Amino acid sequence: MVIYANSNNDDSVKEIIVDLKGHYETFLGTYDTILGEFLGIIQRFTTLVRRYSGDNDAFSFLNGKFIGTNLKIILKYLKYSLGVDLYTVGVMLIVVGCSLALSVSSTIILIVIINIELKKNMDSRTGPNNGMVPESQPNYPQQVISYENN
Repeated sequence: MVIYANSNNDDSVKEIIVDLKGHYETFLGTYDTILGEFLGIIQRFTTLVRRYSGDNDAFSFLNGKFIGTNLKIILKYLKYSLGVDLYTVGVMLIVVGCSLALSVSSTIILIVIINIELKKNMDSRTGPNNGMVPESQPNYPQQVISYENN
């Protein structure tokens, strides 16, 4: 097995690993090139922002330092409020999410059932000559004519 693994055949382990190394180096070279292009694009944007983002200027909020400060404050308060119970909070959030999904789906099913029942009731009341609703109802008072027998 060792002789076969170290042989110079195309399907030997040594040749497969050398081929894989070549593909990996090609991948890393491509990745490095793309990261260089992204860095150039990002630097074009940041140079535009740096002109207007001084420390005490009107647009100093553009430097983004407040995001880091706010994030540190939020993480600090989360640490003090949750402590080591982060796992429990995660489990509770999953349970709440599942219960919300269940309640929304059951509400939709209930609305569909109610609509079906309403449709059945409306169809049964407005059927042709079923005796419950007359076909036409006059909107004016009818006059009663009486004849006397003389």
